[in-house]
Amino acid sequence: MKKPACLRSILSFALITRVLAFKWSSPVVGACLSFYKNYDFDCGAHSDYYVCLYGSQPFLGSILSCMDNGAKTSKERDETNELVMFYARQYGHRYTVDDLERFRANATKYMRTYLEASKIRIVNFPFTANEGLFEWNEDAEKQMEVFIKRDTVWLGWGLVWFWVVVIAWSTAVNINHRYIGIPVPRTVSQFCRKYITYPSTIKIAPTLFPTRLHTIIISAFVIQVVLSSSIGYGYHIASPYISSKYLVLNMLQHRSGGFSAVMLPILVLFGIRNNPLTYFSGFSFADYMVFHKVAAIIMTTEGLIHSIIWTIYIVCLQSNYTLWVKETSFVCGIIATVIACLMIFVSLKIFRNHAYEVFLVIHNCFSILFVVMIWIHVKHLAYNKWVWGMLSIWCIDRLTRMVRIIMSGGIQTLEVEICDAKVLKISFKKPRWFKYYHGSYLFVSFLTPWFTAWQFHPFTTISSPVEQDGTLTLYVKVMKGVTRRLSQLDFDENGKIKIRGMIEGPYGSPVRSCKVEENCVAVAGGLGITAVLPALYCRFLQDETVQTKTEKQAAKVLKTLTSDYAVTASLYWIINDIRYVKWLHSDLQYLANNGCKVVILLTRKQLTECDSSPHLEAAAYTIFHSECRPDIGLLVSSCVQEAFKTGNDISFYTCGSESFNNIISDKLSENIQVGCKVQLTHHAEAYVW
Repeated sequence: MKKPACLRSILSFALITRVLAFKWSSPVVGACLSFYKNYDFDCGAHSDYYVCLYGSQPFLGSILSCMDNGAKTSKERDETNELVMFYARQYGHRYTVDDLERFRANATKYMRTYLEASKIRIVNFPFTANEGLFEWNEDAEKQMEVFIKRDTVWLGWGLVWFWVVVIAWSTAVNINHRYIGIPVPRTVSQFCRKYITYPSTIKIAPTLFPTRLHTIIISAFVIQVVLSSSIGYGYHIASPYISSKYLVLNMLQHRSGGFSAVMLPILVLFGIRNNPLTYFSGFSFADYMVFHKVAAIIMTTEGLIHSIIWTIYIVCLQSNYTLWVKETSFVCGIIATVIACLMIFVSLKIFRNHAYEVFLVIHNCFSILFVVMIWIHVKHLAYNKWVWGMLSIWCIDRLTRMVRIIMSGGIQTLEVEICDAKVLKISFKKPRWFKYYHGSYLFVSFLTPWFTAWQFHPFTTISSPVEQDGTLTLYVKVMKGVTRRLSQLDFDENGKIKIRGMIEGPYGSPVRSCKVEENCVAVAGGLGITAVLPALYCRFLQDETVQTKTEKQAAKVLKTLTSDYAVTASLYWIINDIRYVKWLHSDLQYLANNGCKVVILLTRKQLTECDSSPHLEAAAYTIFHSECRPDIGLLVSSCVQEAFKTGNDISFYTCGSESFNNIISDKLSENIQVGCKVQLTHHAEAYVW
């Protein structure tokens, strides 16, 4: 006797889903299984339905007979044997080909017709399939196989190729800009900077879409995802066991589940530290973190749709939900969806800003748990290749990180010095194999205190001309967590202490140095000075590529620079604490003595006794006091207008908060004049990952 209609529908729904998504599939196998799943082989009340079913000899004998009749060639028959053994193995039954032949021979002795099986409730004998229903179901399975294996797979690859095209385009532009030098019409570059690459999408607050370029790329990708999720549902042959409404749901859950799996390698590639694309694509690590967030949202949304459809189907058909949660892969899919949603929620900026270390622990733990759950969920499905891709990328990144740590000297001595209550200075000798370049940053793991060793924090690397040769310097702002613990160590009477730590780097792209005839303007807020100093040092012949010139060439270049730098190089540093000037006095004095205009904008009018210092009075740089924050936009506009007067191109190097950089980018886009001979360029650093 056949099972109730609701149970037949949901088992058929699950069967079609499983058969067509497995690594191997066959319309013949799917048609046979769909037919026989509508009969009760005394497994309906069993706690583990599939274990019971694939252990039932009447069931196995029936489907093997059905497959033999449906297989057109010996090769197809062998494939059906492999599939049956594969399915049975998933539920603890390890059959061999000889076992299947024995089941066939035994079934032949007791074979009956489907008409006899329809008259009883519990079927305990093998029986033949209804040829009409079998052929109908086989045609439906073939059509569904086309939907999954052709449409969904190729549309999924289309999402991958979207990013391939975007990165290829960006790489071509970047390589031409840095190495080839094919001239781009000035009006074209100015138009793109004025209307696309520089303006922020929403000026009142930082968003997921920092610039219009990001918005265009992300919007185009979202549109492609929506369109790819919405097309190709023309199902001409209905299933004999599933209504058209639920058949469309079945197709949609396949599509959304497949797309969610496709996003996994993209998600990890954009988020890893050793992303190879950052070296040639022109997109920074911060750009890829924006794309990483978008990929995470798309992956989670598609996975959520996939899970909701399954839940709707089970609830609408009034099936026993507790029966489903006993299946490991089903439960792991639910857990993976919940974890993904929680990771999105915990990754909101408000949580990262107020409890970064808590966010880091949760994010790492949830990531590991998510990978385990999603692997169990899809390990026997065709989608597992995307999980393998994700794991491969992650493992390569981890291996590369270990190699970088070894190349950076492994465990070494770091000298930590207290600059003031808010800033620490960390110095160390440049390791032999550490390839420093201006604009690089590195990650540091502090082994004191010991329980912070697993954390690696990013800091800008500075090779200052006023420090000892071969010494690299980091300036660290004291925040919550590990930096606060560092500031509470037992320093000596000189405010110094030596600790052990690990260095991983360098990362980032080399800073682009200004041309001699180009105006160079650096604008920094607070500790952002550490990101713009390398650009100025590079300008003053500190770059290793300039040092390799002959003495004659260097002298000639130096002569040119000393005559022009007084008017073409400027540094504007916005701070709210005069003590910042004390620990960076030597560097500022060096720049000023070499012709750089150094202006410090102090947003605190009165100086206290502890703020006064004799060396500030003799400084070659200028300090302006203000009761409020300076108008950054007005400062940028004045620099641009000065460049228009001289006719020199001008490059801005900026580092500050996200809103700080957005103000400068927006003001530059407003001042760009398409067709003007003066080119405006903006190089921004903002560690707001």
